[in-house]
Order: sequence, then structure tokens, then C-alpha cells
Amino acid sequence: MPHDHGHHHHDTGSLSDRRLAWAVAANVVLTVAQIIGGIVAGSLALVADALHNLNDAASLGLALFARKIARRPAHKSAFEKSHCHRLSMVADAAMRMRASATRG
Repeated sequence: MPHDHGHHHHDTGSLSDRRLAWAVAANVVLTVAQIIGGIVAGSLALVADALHNLNDAASLGLALFARKIARRPAHKSAFEKSHCHRLSMVADAAMRMRASATRG
């Protein structure tokens, strides 16, 4: 009895990675534009927002890195994968705390 019920199973991991990479790139472009605009306009608020966007880009980049590590083959040690995941969460939390402290 074949398993055919009219839909395909797609690999959404690579699509998600591409979308995440585009989000990182968009944040970096926005950061550069805001820094240039802030300098030209003499706006410290724009420069500060640019640094906030840079923090977002770094967090998204860290998430992309963690996703790639998590998809490594099963022969890698579970401890290594778990350790990387925890390290990325701690680094993300530290970046967010630093960003909120500098905005405050």
C-alpha cells in the first residue's frame, strides 16, 4: 500500500535558513543606511537605532549559526550540540541585556 496522498514533503530547513540570512542582510543594510543618515543629519537617535538594529542582526546571525550546528549529523556528540545551543542562548541574552542597558 503506497503512501501517496497528494502532497509533497519539502525541506523547509534550507528555506528557513535563506529567509533568516535575508533578515540578517536586511538588518545590516538598514544599519548602514541609518548610520549614514544619522551622521549626515546629525541625529544621535538614528545612530543609536542603527546600533540597536546591528544587535538584532547579530542575534539573527547567531540563530542562523545555531540552526546549522543543530542540523549536523547524528554522529556528532549530543553534548557538543547541546552546549552550542546553550551558548547561543546565553550570548543572545547578553547582547539583548547590553542593548537595553545602553538604551536606558
